[in-house]
Amino acid sequence: MSKILIISLVYLPDNVSTAHIITNLCEDLNKFGSKITVITSMPHYHPDPHVNLDNYKQRYFGNLIYRYDISGIRVFRIFMPKKSNKIFLRIFFWLWFNIMSLLIGILLVLKDKTDIIFTPSPPLTNGIVAWLLSLLGGAKYIYNVQEIYPDIAINSGILKNSLVISILKKVELLVYKKAHKITVISNGMKNNLVGKGIKGDKIEYIPNFIDISEMKIVSRINSFSIKYSINDKFVISYAGNVSVPQNLRSLINAAKTLKHINEIIFMIIGDGTQLKSLKHYVERSGLNNFLFLPFQAYDLVPEIYASSDLNLVTLSSSLKDDAVPSKVYRIMACSRTVLAIASLSSDLAELIREANCGFVVAPEDEIGLAKIIRWCYENKEKLNSYGESGRKYILEHYTREAITQKYKSLIDLTIAPKW
Repeated sequence: MSKILIISLVYLPDNVSTAHIITNLCEDLNKFGSKITVITSMPHYHPDPHVNLDNYKQRYFGNLIYRYDISGIRVFRIFMPKKSNKIFLRIFFWLWFNIMSLLIGILLVLKDKTDIIFTPSPPLTNGIVAWLLSLLGGAKYIYNVQEIYPDIAINSGILKNSLVISILKKVELLVYKKAHKITVISNGMKNNLVGKGIKGDKIEYIPNFIDISEMKIVSRINSFSIKYSINDKFVISYAGNVSVPQNLRSLINAAKTLKHINEIIFMIIGDGTQLKSLKHYVERSGLNNFLFLPFQAYDLVPEIYASSDLNLVTLSSSLKDDAVPSKVYRIMACSRTVLAIASLSSDLAELIREANCGFVVAPEDEIGLAKIIRWCYENKEKLNSYGESGRKYILEHYTREAITQKYKSLIDLTIAPKW
């Protein structure tokens, strides 16, 4: 039985893609026969309100660390305040998490004789913690790249200080070079890392996945659409983080040319550093075709997508090789049409074209975006075929069962003795 230590900033009931992916992976590795221990934070990223962790709490370590045993998985949770939109506070608490996870990890690897340490990004510094623990306990560590940092912060204009950039790039290369294996979720990411001097045979492409049982196909008219009175509307929705990389202003500019069509509305669900300025921009533009809603519970996702005729996925052109938004898999699994604002050469665009599940328009092409929306509005009856094609593609390539098995095979190969 392999012993695996997972270090992840987020874990269910945090309501973010990485939390769902890592939790599902831990559950499946546990079913495959591995002994799983998780070091994570207390829920802080829009946690699902339907989950009460007090039901699982077994042991208490002061006010800073809690231990739970959930479905055979041992979970240590470190105190973490709710997600802040202030960058310096987020960085401070990332470092706090790293220090505490290192201290807990030292006790665990010495006691348990861990075989594998697995950690996803962000933050990038998770890789440093995993490397130090691997040195101490003799385990091998796998670095799971969900987003490439510091590239995302640099390319989106968030990080500009040359000294900080230089330091983080050195940290990034150290994390890659010290990892025994690196997993990436797109081929563009692999090319990015190879371009930085990382050997290609060290990098494994394992895409993200979706638990198809959670993404039910529901009626266009449902409790969510009734609640917000959008049954008779043509809805373009975006659900997720509202920050600089999402670049949602192009959507607003496209909406200006469509404001005379009363049936078309734009629904933004979520929160983030750019939400307030986005709302102000809508107001200054004199638009009344926008509906802003807060983050919703995860179990409402199928109803949200079903209520929407076009489901938006955004990716700045500067980030085309740095990330693949996981929401695209959920939209496809719910058999709904994808509208992507992304570089036409991105992995996201390639996925949509290959799956024939929707439309892609370049971020700077606001006129083209408005034309696509107008065409879809005038040809509503043709949209179902895109949704059906997307779900079929998910079932063939991105199911939870198939992808977690790939992780198991990688872990088995990594810990196998070399002759």
